[in-house]
Amino acid sequence: MDGILRASARVLAIQDHRTELGLAPPTACGACRAQPLCGARHEKRVQVARAVDARPGDVVSIELAAARLVGGAALAYLLPAASMLAGTLLLAQGGDALAALGAFSGLGLGIVALRLAARRGALAAPRIRCRTTVSTPLQGDAP
Repeated sequence: MDGILRASARVLAIQDHRTELGLAPPTACGACRAQPLCGARHEKRVQVARAVDARPGDVVSIELAAARLVGGAALAYLLPAASMLAGTLLLAQGGDALAALGAFSGLGLGIVALRLAARRGALAAPRIRCRTTVSTPLQGDAP
């Protein structure tokens, strides 16, 4: 899985150090029977850390290395599972009740460690680039 994953988004709002983006649905959406249930045909709104000099209405390109996505997904799934297994094995000698307690404790520690890793930027973070600027006036602007 080499390369870079790209998506286009429109800047909806900028508040403090956060940028709200509107992601267009994938072009393949609308062809399957699950279309009324999944909600993927509507614009998705996401918030990201403000990374570019953009204004509401600008179109930006969001890029993420495929390897970072796979690494982040592996960390997100494997860290809690491995810590749960380690907690179970550490307390399994004390009986089923302690093994269950070890499993829940290990899972909790794994989730906390995952949150800390996300805050420190160890998980996949997309790069946002301003691609084009919309030249039409925004709503409320004088022509």
